[in-house]
Amino acid sequence: MDESKLLAILDKLTPTSFLDPNESDVVKNTLMLCDDAKMNEDHSASIKLLYSNTISYEAIDADVIKQRFSDGIHRMEEKEDTTDVTHLAYWKPSSTKVNFPIENALNHDPNSYWQSDGKQPHRMDIYFSKFMNLKYLAFYLSQFQDESYTPREIKIYYGNGPNDCRLFVHVIIQSVNGWFLIPTDTARCVDMEVTVTELNCRFLRFEFPFNFEHGKDTHLRGMKILAKANKKSVEMDGWLKTSTMENNFLNAFPLK
Repeated sequence: MDESKLLAILDKLTPTSFLDPNESDVVKNTLMLCDDAKMNEDHSASIKLLYSNTISYEAIDADVIKQRFSDGIHRMEEKEDTTDVTHLAYWKPSSTKVNFPIENALNHDPNSYWQSDGKQPHRMDIYFSKFMNLKYLAFYLSQFQDESYTPREIKIYYGNGPNDCRLFVHVIIQSVNGWFLIPTDTARCVDMEVTVTELNCRFLRFEFPFNFEHGKDTHLRGMKILAKANKKSVEMDGWLKTSTMENNFLNAFPLK
């Protein structure tokens, strides 16, 4: 049978248009660059550093790293418009080295870490029991501490679950030794006519395709997920504080 006729028959059975990617399901992601040699805390780039890069790489030592780690956590805790939902999620790594579980990357200790133990790309799947309106995704990476175990790229996916997740942003790491934030409202992911300015999802996937110096396994020492603060909770918290102050005032001057 003539090849053109055969192709025409096959096209009727399964139109080639069905095999093409569905543009309505494709997120046009933004590529982000993280390079603390060219950035600072006030840099206008989408990625926000949580440390001042005022010293050279050669001057970095264990004390500097420890201070940057604790300072970054403190600055995230000070954000009044967010709430930490890291521990509300179920974290499922693609692999884990014995004695280096995922809890090591969530315990606020710069000296502990999760380590992968498998083929690249390494993945971290994160499940929430309900939809979360996410504002920041935070990572702590240190080339000083982890060298070839440091991820060179991070791909972030979001959705309802692993079967329908879509690429949100692709981060290229050039140089980093501390915490950095990825604001969800500046990633500018576009799904056809809808501009995605925030992540409202039940599932996240962090994928680590490559490491520095062609390293195979990955170290992660810190990750956080910050959601938008519930306005009602904030108002209630303020009411409780006010009520407590009023009660203290009344107790100081009891009625006779």
